[in-house]
Amino acid sequence: MSTTKHRSAVVKVDSDEADKSYEEFATPVKYPKGCGGWSEQRNKKLTIRRYFNQRILHKDGRFSKDLDYILAAQYTVESKQVRDDLQISLRQTRGTLFQNQKLTAGLMKVSENVQAMIRSDAAFRFLKNVRGSPAYWKTVLLDLLAMVRQLGIPTWFLTLSAADMQWPEIIQSIARQYGTTLSSDDIKNMPWEEKCKWLRNNPVTAARQFQHRLDSFFKEYIGGQSNPIGELQDYMIRIEFQARGSPHAHTILWMKGAPKLDINPDEEVVSFIDQYQTCHIPREEEDDELKTLVQSMQKHTHSATCRRSGKCWFKFPHAPSRETVIARPSDEDDPVISSREIEKKQALFLKVRTVM
Repeated sequence: MSTTKHRSAVVKVDSDEADKSYEEFATPVKYPKGCGGWSEQRNKKLTIRRYFNQRILHKDGRFSKDLDYILAAQYTVESKQVRDDLQISLRQTRGTLFQNQKLTAGLMKVSENVQAMIRSDAAFRFLKNVRGSPAYWKTVLLDLLAMVRQLGIPTWFLTLSAADMQWPEIIQSIARQYGTTLSSDDIKNMPWEEKCKWLRNNPVTAARQFQHRLDSFFKEYIGGQSNPIGELQDYMIRIEFQARGSPHAHTILWMKGAPKLDINPDEEVVSFIDQYQTCHIPREEEDDELKTLVQSMQKHTHSATCRRSGKCWFKFPHAPSRETVIARPSDEDDPVISSREIEKKQALFLKVRTVM
């Protein structure tokens, strides 16, 4: 925010409004003629979000390869979204009550009232359209709670991680944008750091590839006619990014006709789980390729991340079991007896883990 003084008046001007040509000045290589940025007058008006979407998806990739430009575009879009939502929120405050008092400028001059609005999230409510903000995720949470009320407890929790280091076509696609042709064997023998470098060269392509695979996986497999984990009724997805920038999706799914825990008998729930899920590692004579996939993709390997506290964060290895067991807390009313039972079971479990 910049401040300009004119005689007795002080006029505050938003920094991006004061410098409408910041794109052309900051990245002259992308705008060699000094024009064509967001502030350019066009016959057909574009929203700022559609403008930057077109820029990042530009055919020659000059924008999608520049991390600084992508971050600047995100900042510009989100800051405008915040300003617009704030202006709408301020226009809608007439007659609004806070703690049984009419919301006025005088009320907001009291620091205790401001702190109360912050503690109750009322101060951030106007940010509900800004992705990633607390107000945005609160709206998502309310939507999720509404789905639970209508559909019941979700049937499955599923996490899908991007195997971008083992998807040669992603690195091949990015390499072609730089005039380099790589074979599958080249990528297979490529060092881990070099693979990361290629993915960082165009994060837009990597993210779009993951989104395309995720959409196709749900459309063709999870929601397909084969019903690999039951007939899909509804689902919700939240995508997060790991430290190195690799995306993964946390999903919860509701399946039609699935038995409900604590509503249907445990035998029905266990039978449903066993129908679609197993911890069995196939023998080589059964399916050698499937065995390789299970051991390489579905087997936990300790790392510095999971051992930050000295022990495995995910508590591997888990105790083996010949059958599916539904774990429930003790129904013993006496806390002393309950505590002793838990201690005995923990001691037994520790012996099993020590042997493993």
